[in-house]
Amino acid sequence: MPKIVKQEGFIIHQRRLAEVMQAVNTAVQNRYGIFRHGFKEFLPQWNLPEEMEFSPQQREPKDKNLAGLFLYTITSIDRISVSKIVQRQARLAWDNPEKRWIFFPQEVIKRQVSEIGEVLKENLFYNVPISKDVSTAQGYLNNARVMVDHFDGDPRNLVRYKTVSQARSTLMKLQGIGTGLANLLLMEYASRNIALPIDPENIRPKIDRHKARILINTNAVELTNHLKQEGKIHSGGLLVDALEQAYVETARQQGLSLLDIDAALWIIGSRICYLSNYHACLTNCPLVDGLCTANTQLNHDNGYFIVYDEKGKRVDNREKRDPNQPLLNFKKPKP
Repeated sequence: MPKIVKQEGFIIHQRRLAEVMQAVNTAVQNRYGIFRHGFKEFLPQWNLPEEMEFSPQQREPKDKNLAGLFLYTITSIDRISVSKIVQRQARLAWDNPEKRWIFFPQEVIKRQVSEIGEVLKENLFYNVPISKDVSTAQGYLNNARVMVDHFDGDPRNLVRYKTVSQARSTLMKLQGIGTGLANLLLMEYASRNIALPIDPENIRPKIDRHKARILINTNAVELTNHLKQEGKIHSGGLLVDALEQAYVETARQQGLSLLDIDAALWIIGSRICYLSNYHACLTNCPLVDGLCTANTQLNHDNGYFIVYDEKGKRVDNREKRDPNQPLLNFKKPKP
Protein backbone atom coordinates (compact mmCIF):
# COMPACT_ATOMS: atom_id res chain seq x y z
CA MET A 1 0.00 0.00 0.00
CA PRO A 2 1.47 3.40 -0.93
CA LYS A 3 1.57 6.49 1.20
CA ILE A 4 -1.40 8.76 0.56
CA VAL A 5 -0.81 12.49 0.88
CA LYS A 6 -4.14 14.22 1.46
CA GLN A 7 -2.81 17.75 1.84
CA GLU A 8 0.43 19.52 2.35
CA GLY A 9 1.24 18.98 5.98
CA PHE A 10 0.52 15.32 6.68
CA ILE A 11 0.71 11.82 5.24
CA ILE A 12 -1.46 8.81 5.99
CA HIS A 13 0.56 5.58 5.92
CA GLN A 14 -2.01 3.01 4.84
CA ARG A 15 0.32 0.09 5.52
CA ARG A 16 0.63 1.23 9.13
CA LEU A 17 -3.12 1.84 9.29
CA ALA A 18 -3.69 -1.73 8.09
CA GLU A 19 -1.41 -3.05 10.85
CA VAL A 20 -3.36 -1.08 13.44
CA MET A 21 -6.73 -2.30 12.15
CA GLN A 22 -5.55 -5.92 11.97
CA ALA A 23 -4.22 -5.78 15.54
CA VAL A 24 -7.53 -4.40 16.78
CA ASN A 25 -9.48 -6.99 14.81
CA THR A 26 -7.36 -9.80 16.29
CA ALA A 27 -8.02 -8.48 19.81
CA VAL A 28 -11.77 -8.37 19.16
CA GLN A 29 -11.87 -11.86 17.63
CA ASN A 30 -9.77 -13.41 20.40
CA ARG A 31 -11.35 -11.39 23.21
CA TYR A 32 -8.27 -10.04 24.91
CA GLY A 33 -7.35 -6.74 26.47
CA ILE A 34 -10.34 -4.44 26.79
CA PHE A 35 -12.33 -6.83 24.61
CA ARG A 36 -12.07 -9.77 27.00
CA HIS A 37 -15.88 -9.66 27.36
CA GLY A 38 -16.51 -8.55 23.77
CA PHE A 39 -17.34 -5.00 22.74
CA LYS A 40 -21.13 -4.88 22.78
CA GLU A 41 -21.23 -3.76 26.42
CA PHE A 42 -19.79 -0.38 25.39
CA LEU A 43 -22.14 0.43 22.48
CA PRO A 44 -25.59 2.06 22.76
CA GLN A 45 -27.10 0.02 19.93
CA TRP A 46 -26.40 -3.17 21.90
CA ASN A 47 -27.67 -1.75 25.20
CA LEU A 48 -31.22 -0.75 24.37
CA PRO A 49 -34.05 -0.80 26.93
CA GLU A 50 -35.23 -4.35 27.55
CA GLU A 51 -38.67 -3.93 25.95
CA MET A 52 -37.00 -3.27 22.59
CA GLU A 53 -35.09 -6.57 22.59
CA PHE A 54 -35.74 -10.25 22.15
CA SER A 55 -34.67 -12.56 24.95
CA PRO A 56 -32.05 -13.79 24.34
CA GLN A 57 -30.82 -10.80 22.37
CA GLN A 58 -30.64 -11.20 18.59
CA ARG A 59 -28.90 -9.18 15.93
CA GLU A 60 -32.10 -7.27 15.17
CA PRO A 61 -34.11 -5.68 17.99
CA LYS A 62 -37.68 -6.77 18.56
CA ASP A 63 -39.06 -3.25 18.15
CA LYS A 64 -37.11 -1.44 15.44
CA ASN A 65 -39.33 1.62 15.65
CA LEU A 66 -38.56 2.26 19.33
CA ALA A 67 -34.91 1.31 18.82
CA GLY A 68 -34.65 3.80 15.97
CA LEU A 69 -36.15 6.58 18.08
CA PHE A 70 -33.94 5.80 21.07
CA LEU A 71 -30.70 5.77 19.05
CA TYR A 72 -31.67 8.87 17.08
CA THR A 73 -32.22 10.75 20.34
CA ILE A 74 -28.89 9.62 21.81
CA THR A 75 -27.06 10.57 18.64
CA SER A 76 -28.70 13.98 18.33
CA ILE A 77 -27.49 14.97 21.80
CA ASP A 78 -24.01 13.41 21.52
CA ARG A 79 -22.31 16.73 20.76
CA ILE A 80 -19.33 17.73 22.89
CA SER A 81 -20.43 15.03 25.32
CA VAL A 82 -19.10 11.97 27.11
CA SER A 83 -20.90 9.13 25.37
CA LYS A 84 -21.20 6.80 28.37
CA ILE A 85 -22.90 9.60 30.34
CA VAL A 86 -25.26 10.26 27.43
CA GLN A 87 -26.15 6.55 27.31
CA ARG A 88 -26.70 6.35 31.07
CA GLN A 89 -28.92 9.43 31.20
CA ALA A 90 -30.92 8.34 28.16
CA ARG A 91 -31.76 5.04 29.84
CA LEU A 92 -32.85 6.86 33.00
CA ALA A 93 -35.04 9.24 30.99
CA TRP A 94 -36.59 6.35 29.04
CA ASP A 95 -37.40 4.52 32.26
CA ASN A 96 -39.15 7.60 33.66
CA PRO A 97 -42.77 7.65 32.36
CA GLU A 98 -42.96 11.41 32.89
CA LYS A 99 -39.90 12.08 30.71
CA ARG A 100 -40.15 9.43 28.00
CA TRP A 101 -41.95 11.84 25.66
CA ILE A 102 -38.58 13.44 24.86
CA PHE A 103 -37.84 10.46 22.57
CA PHE A 104 -40.98 10.93 20.43
CA PRO A 105 -41.07 13.86 17.95
CA GLN A 106 -44.89 13.81 17.87
CA GLU A 107 -44.88 14.49 21.61
CA VAL A 108 -41.99 16.94 21.59
CA ILE A 109 -43.81 19.35 19.27
CA LYS A 110 -46.67 19.60 21.79
CA ARG A 111 -44.33 20.97 24.49
CA GLN A 112 -43.06 24.42 25.32
CA VAL A 113 -39.42 25.26 24.68
CA SER A 114 -38.88 25.73 28.41
CA GLU A 115 -40.16 22.25 29.21
CA ILE A 116 -37.99 20.69 26.49
CA GLY A 117 -34.97 22.57 27.77
CA GLU A 118 -35.55 21.40 31.33
CA VAL A 119 -35.60 17.71 30.35
CA LEU A 120 -32.58 18.07 28.08
CA LYS A 121 -30.56 19.81 30.79
CA GLU A 122 -31.75 18.11 33.97
CA ASN A 123 -32.38 14.57 32.71
CA LEU A 124 -30.14 14.15 29.68
CA PHE A 125 -27.36 16.48 30.87
CA TYR A 126 -27.41 18.17 27.46
CA ASN A 127 -27.19 21.93 27.15
CA VAL A 128 -25.17 22.71 24.01
CA PRO A 129 -26.74 25.56 21.98
CA ILE A 130 -27.06 25.10 18.23
CA SER A 131 -25.72 28.60 17.67
CA LYS A 132 -25.69 31.96 19.39
CA ASP A 133 -29.21 32.51 18.05
CA VAL A 134 -30.70 29.03 18.50
CA SER A 135 -30.90 27.48 21.97
CA THR A 136 -30.49 23.79 22.72
CA ALA A 137 -34.22 23.33 23.30
CA GLN A 138 -35.27 25.38 20.27
CA GLY A 139 -33.01 23.33 18.02
CA TYR A 140 -34.42 20.10 19.44
CA LEU A 141 -37.97 21.35 18.84
CA ASN A 142 -37.14 22.50 15.31
CA ASN A 143 -35.77 19.05 14.46
CA ALA A 144 -38.85 17.37 15.93
CA ARG A 145 -41.08 19.47 13.68
CA VAL A 146 -39.03 18.48 10.64
CA MET A 147 -39.26 14.84 11.67
CA VAL A 148 -43.05 15.00 12.03
CA ASP A 149 -43.73 17.13 8.94
CA HIS A 150 -41.44 15.29 6.52
CA PHE A 151 -40.56 11.87 7.96
CA ASP A 152 -43.72 10.75 9.81
CA GLY A 153 -41.89 11.16 13.10
CA ASP A 154 -39.76 8.11 12.32
CA PRO A 155 -36.00 8.73 12.06
CA ARG A 156 -35.56 5.50 10.10
CA ASN A 157 -37.12 7.38 7.20
CA LEU A 158 -34.05 9.61 7.16
CA VAL A 159 -32.16 6.57 5.89
CA ARG A 160 -34.55 4.25 4.06
CA TYR A 161 -34.54 4.14 0.26
CA LYS A 162 -31.62 6.56 0.09
CA THR A 163 -27.97 6.22 -0.80
CA VAL A 164 -25.47 6.81 1.97
CA SER A 165 -24.69 10.19 0.45
CA GLN A 166 -28.38 11.15 0.37
CA ALA A 167 -28.98 9.92 3.92
CA ARG A 168 -25.97 11.84 5.22
CA SER A 169 -27.14 14.98 3.47
CA THR A 170 -30.66 14.57 4.88
CA LEU A 171 -29.39 14.04 8.42
CA MET A 172 -27.05 17.01 8.20
CA LYS A 173 -29.94 19.33 7.36
CA LEU A 174 -31.12 18.82 10.93
CA GLN A 175 -29.80 21.37 13.39
CA GLY A 176 -26.76 20.24 15.35
CA ILE A 177 -26.02 17.15 13.26
CA GLY A 178 -22.81 17.25 11.25
CA THR A 179 -20.83 14.68 9.29
CA GLY A 180 -19.68 12.74 12.34
CA LEU A 181 -23.08 12.28 13.97
CA ALA A 182 -24.68 11.46 10.62
CA ASN A 183 -22.08 8.73 10.06
CA LEU A 184 -22.55 7.47 13.61
CA LEU A 185 -26.31 7.03 13.33
CA LEU A 186 -25.95 5.24 9.98
CA MET A 187 -23.45 2.82 11.53
CA GLU A 188 -25.57 2.18 14.62
CA TYR A 189 -28.66 1.52 12.51
CA ALA A 190 -26.71 -0.75 10.16
CA SER A 191 -25.09 -2.82 12.92
CA ARG A 192 -28.55 -3.83 14.23
CA ASN A 193 -30.30 -3.78 10.83
CA ILE A 194 -32.69 -1.12 12.10
CA ALA A 195 -32.61 0.83 8.84
CA LEU A 196 -30.26 0.56 5.90
CA PRO A 197 -29.42 2.82 2.97
CA ILE A 198 -29.54 1.19 -0.45
CA ASP A 199 -25.73 1.07 -0.60
CA PRO A 200 -24.63 0.11 2.95
CA GLU A 201 -21.16 -0.79 1.68
CA ASN A 202 -20.53 2.96 1.37
CA ILE A 203 -21.19 3.80 5.01
CA ARG A 204 -18.34 5.86 6.41
CA PRO A 205 -16.88 5.93 9.94
CA LYS A 206 -17.29 8.75 12.41
CA ILE A 207 -13.84 10.29 12.79
CA ASP A 208 -13.85 11.77 16.26
CA ARG A 209 -10.95 12.88 18.44
CA HIS A 210 -10.48 9.31 19.69
CA LYS A 211 -10.04 7.64 16.30
CA ALA A 212 -7.96 10.48 14.89
CA ARG A 213 -5.69 10.40 17.94
CA ILE A 214 -5.04 6.64 17.59
CA LEU A 215 -3.59 7.09 14.11
CA ILE A 216 -1.33 9.88 15.30
CA ASN A 217 -0.32 7.79 18.32
CA THR A 218 0.67 4.88 16.09
CA ASN A 219 2.41 6.98 13.41
CA ALA A 220 -0.15 6.06 10.78
CA VAL A 221 -0.49 9.83 10.41
CA GLU A 222 2.82 11.65 10.00
CA LEU A 223 3.17 15.42 10.08
CA THR A 224 5.26 17.01 7.35
CA ASN A 225 6.42 20.45 6.23
CA HIS A 226 4.88 23.39 8.09
CA LEU A 227 2.71 21.23 10.36
CA LYS A 228 5.74 19.32 11.61
CA GLN A 229 7.50 22.60 12.28
CA GLU A 230 4.46 23.87 14.16
CA GLY A 231 4.19 20.52 15.97
CA LYS A 232 0.41 20.36 15.83
CA ILE A 233 -2.53 19.43 13.61
CA HIS A 234 -6.21 20.31 13.94
CA SER A 235 -8.54 17.45 14.82
CA GLY A 236 -11.15 18.45 12.24
CA GLY A 237 -11.33 19.62 8.66
CA LEU A 238 -9.23 17.91 6.02
CA LEU A 239 -7.78 15.44 8.52
CA VAL A 240 -11.27 14.06 9.12
CA ASP A 241 -12.08 13.84 5.40
CA ALA A 242 -8.80 12.08 4.67
CA LEU A 243 -9.16 9.59 7.53
CA GLU A 244 -12.74 8.72 6.58
CA GLN A 245 -11.57 7.66 3.14
CA ALA A 246 -8.45 5.90 4.42
CA TYR A 247 -10.42 3.84 6.95
CA VAL A 248 -12.94 2.76 4.30
CA GLU A 249 -10.30 1.84 1.72
CA THR A 250 -8.14 -0.06 4.20
CA ALA A 251 -11.04 -2.01 5.68
CA ARG A 252 -12.04 -3.11 2.18
CA GLN A 253 -8.50 -4.07 1.20
CA GLN A 254 -8.02 -6.05 4.41
CA GLY A 255 -11.43 -7.73 4.28
CA LEU A 256 -12.44 -6.30 7.66
CA SER A 257 -15.85 -5.22 8.95
CA LEU A 258 -15.82 -1.44 9.07
CA LEU A 259 -18.71 -1.50 11.56
CA ASP A 260 -16.73 -3.65 14.02
CA ILE A 261 -13.38 -1.91 13.53
CA ASP A 262 -14.92 1.53 13.90
CA ALA A 263 -16.60 0.53 17.16
CA ALA A 264 -13.46 -1.15 18.49
CA LEU A 265 -11.23 1.84 17.73
CA TRP A 266 -13.70 4.16 19.44
CA ILE A 267 -13.66 1.93 22.54
CA ILE A 268 -9.86 1.96 22.67
CA GLY A 269 -9.73 5.72 22.23
CA SER A 270 -12.53 6.63 24.64
CA ARG A 271 -11.82 4.04 27.34
CA ILE A 272 -8.01 3.76 27.25
CA CYS A 273 -6.29 6.65 25.43
CA TYR A 274 -8.66 9.10 27.11
CA LEU A 275 -7.25 8.13 30.52
CA SER A 276 -3.66 9.12 29.55
CA ASN A 277 -2.47 6.39 31.91
CA TYR A 278 0.24 3.97 30.86
CA HIS A 279 -1.06 1.39 33.31
CA ALA A 280 -4.36 1.31 31.40
CA CYS A 281 -2.43 0.94 28.12
CA LEU A 282 -0.43 -2.01 29.41
CA THR A 283 -3.49 -3.65 30.89
CA ASN A 284 -6.00 -3.26 28.08
CA CYS A 285 -4.70 -1.92 24.76
CA PRO A 286 -3.89 -4.26 21.84
CA LEU A 287 -1.75 -1.52 20.27
CA VAL A 288 0.62 -1.03 23.21
CA ASP A 289 3.09 -3.67 22.07
CA GLY A 290 4.93 -2.41 19.00
CA LEU A 291 2.38 -0.06 17.42
CA CYS A 292 1.62 2.83 19.76
CA THR A 293 4.48 5.26 20.33
CA ALA A 294 2.80 8.01 22.38
CA ASN A 295 -0.52 9.32 23.61
CA THR A 296 -0.97 12.62 21.82
CA GLN A 297 -2.24 15.60 23.75
CA LEU A 298 -5.41 17.34 22.56
CA ASN A 299 -5.96 21.00 23.34
CA HIS A 300 -9.70 21.08 23.98
CA ASP A 301 -9.86 24.85 23.72
CA ASN A 302 -8.71 25.08 20.10
CA GLY A 303 -9.05 21.48 18.85
CA TYR A 304 -5.36 20.95 18.03
CA PHE A 305 -3.42 17.75 18.64
CA ILE A 306 -0.02 18.69 20.11
CA VAL A 307 2.35 16.17 18.48
CA TYR A 308 5.76 17.79 19.08
CA ASP A 309 6.97 20.25 21.70
CA GLU A 310 8.93 23.42 20.93
CA LYS A 311 12.17 21.41 20.79
CA GLY A 312 10.76 18.96 18.24
CA LYS A 313 10.39 16.15 20.77
CA ARG A 314 7.37 13.87 20.54
CA VAL A 315 4.74 14.70 23.17
CA ASP A 316 3.54 11.73 25.24
CA ASN A 317 0.62 12.58 27.51
CA ARG A 318 0.57 9.31 29.49
CA GLU A 319 1.48 9.01 33.12
CA LYS A 320 4.93 7.44 33.11
CA ARG A 321 5.33 3.95 34.49
CA ASP A 322 7.98 1.27 34.33
CA PRO A 323 8.11 0.15 30.65
CA ASN A 324 9.08 -3.32 31.87
CA GLN A 325 5.84 -3.67 33.82
CA PRO A 326 4.13 -6.94 32.86
CA LEU A 327 1.00 -6.78 30.74
CA LEU A 328 -1.19 -7.79 33.69
CA ASN A 329 -4.68 -8.62 32.38
CA PHE A 330 -3.71 -7.96 28.78
CA LYS A 331 -3.55 -11.29 27.01
CA LYS A 332 -2.34 -11.95 23.52
CA PRO A 333 -3.94 -14.76 21.49
CA LYS A 334 -2.22 -18.10 21.61
CA PRO A 335 0.02 -18.77 18.57
